[in-house]
Amino acid sequence: MFHVLLAESNNKFTLFKSESHNRVQRNDTTRLKSPIRDTVRQMSDKDMTQTQIRKAVSVIHPSLTVGTKIKNIVQYSRLKTRKSIISIDNLQIWCNQYLNCPSPDKLHDAFVPYYEAIDINHICICITTRQLLSACKYSSTLAIDCTYKITYNELPLLVFGTSDLNRHFHPLGLCLISTDESADTFKTLFRVLKSCVPLIIQQPYDITHIMADGAAGITSAMCELPQARRLMCWAHVIRKSREHRKLVLNKEKWLAIEKDIVNLQLVFNDHLFGSAARLMIMKWTADKDLDTFRKYFEDQ
Repeated sequence: MFHVLLAESNNKFTLFKSESHNRVQRNDTTRLKSPIRDTVRQMSDKDMTQTQIRKAVSVIHPSLTVGTKIKNIVQYSRLKTRKSIISIDNLQIWCNQYLNCPSPDKLHDAFVPYYEAIDINHICICITTRQLLSACKYSSTLAIDCTYKITYNELPLLVFGTSDLNRHFHPLGLCLISTDESADTFKTLFRVLKSCVPLIIQQPYDITHIMADGAAGITSAMCELPQARRLMCWAHVIRKSREHRKLVLNKEKWLAIEKDIVNLQLVFNDHLFGSAARLMIMKWTADKDLDTFRKYFEDQ
């Protein structure tokens, strides 16, 4: 067996022969050991997310520091097992195949009421079914949210739907988009729904309320729906507020703030809500320790 060593002092190579493999002279590698790499690949093949894999490995091997090592293995494994790389041309061909609305007896067949696929920075593909859009007949509220952990190329997936009086969510469809920060994305969605839904439900479709997080793009796009009201999702409000609770150093004061926000959410009258919100801000303004959080809350 031959070995090649590089001397750090003079950058010269030395070649020598040995009858046995000298493991002491090998440099330590930062790679995960083969059994662990195999375990990560198996988890990836079962469609576990990187977060799930990382947690599982940390339980099995608590002394390991994994970090980006798992990310690299998962990405490489999925790249090898991915069936094919879809080009923009392939994507356009697929969209054209599903562009026509199915007949009324095919309620669950997916179709593409609108698409734009120019390049990775200009993608907007709306996918839905007759059955999903039929829920628009019973509700004029549109709820919108995006997720970022679905697609391999990390494009945002926009999910839109509505809810009933029992607080059950009913999806209407989804859009694969390039960005969720542009108002044009949501303007396009509103236009597509206004033109497509009446053809499905055979009656006018007027959106009266838009429920979403605090995305500025959605707020700017409300010009497409002049009669609709922009509502802030309660789950996003309380979650983001709690994420910024460190802006209030005093724990007791933060608990009082959280109670104020929860109580404000219970107000069911617009006039009372406005009055209560103003009184709450006035209360926070009187305490200088709350200035940083109050400014954040008002900006949002």
